[in-house]
Amino acid sequence: GTLPRTMFTLYKAATGGVDWENVIKPLSDVHWVVVLLFMIFISFVLFAVLNTVTGVFCQKAIESASHDHETQIREQIREKALYMRKTR
Repeated sequence: GTLPRTMFTLYKAATGGVDWENVIKPLSDVHWVVVLLFMIFISFVLFAVLNTVTGVFCQKAIESASHDHETQIREQIREKALYMRKTR
């Protein structure tokens, strides 16, 4: 096949557009090393995407928790200032 067709097949394999078995069968007719390269490609893409999504999710959760903590501290300071004004 052509390079654009190969790239499209790799894209479909990585995004679930085609079953990996449908890609591996023709590749195994070429050479087992090509199958190994395909498996390495799929593993890298999946782990890279999963790690990126997980990293973004964790970062957002940490930022949200930090914001909540800051809000609690501001509220405590406000309540303390209000208490101090009332007790004077």
